[in-house]
Amino acid sequence: MRGFLREIWRAAQGREAALAHVHFVGSGSLPSVLAVTDLAVASVGAAGLAPTMETTFRGTAQRLQGPVTVGHATMAWGRPAAPPGSAQPVW
Repeated sequence: MRGFLREIWRAAQGREAALAHVHFVGSGSLPSVLAVTDLAVASVGAAGLAPTMETTFRGTAQRLQGPVTVGHATMAWGRPAAPPGSAQPVW
């Protein structure tokens, strides 16, 4: 996986030092005689390293990756960024 990640990242002209921030966890594979699982996982890792820009109501912003991973929990929101006070709190 790391080899695929390195090649993808080099092709994208990413900084080599950023690769140290990718950690692979888990096990299992997709059914194939080729290393499709390794390639798929490396592709997702490279995409996670890339600075993702998105448009919000405040303008263009970069989506950041969370500094901590807890089990299989993901950092996600059910709604995109919105103006303060545009939604009622749900308690």
